[in-house]
Amino acid sequence: MGEQRITKENYQANLAGLWAQASLIEEAPLAEMLAAAEHADTVGAILDPTLYRDKMRALHEDMEMLRALLHVQTALQSIRRRKAGR
Repeated sequence: MGEQRITKENYQANLAGLWAQASLIEEAPLAEMLAAAEHADTVGAILDPTLYRDKMRALHEDMEMLRALLHVQTALQSIRRRKAGR
């Protein structure tokens, strides 16, 4: 990606969109989703080896994303607690 100068309007519009996405991330059941994905990863090869082989890469990518979003979720909850304490 090339460097672009961001305008005040573009900054504000992007920031509003990011806060909307942050709200969705904050409320998502990420820990439960990750646990379900990890369970599928554990038993998938035994229950359905062909399906597991075909979907393993996507499952591992999902798990990686969920782990990253859990960190984001934790940070967002911390921000929300600090804002509530004002």
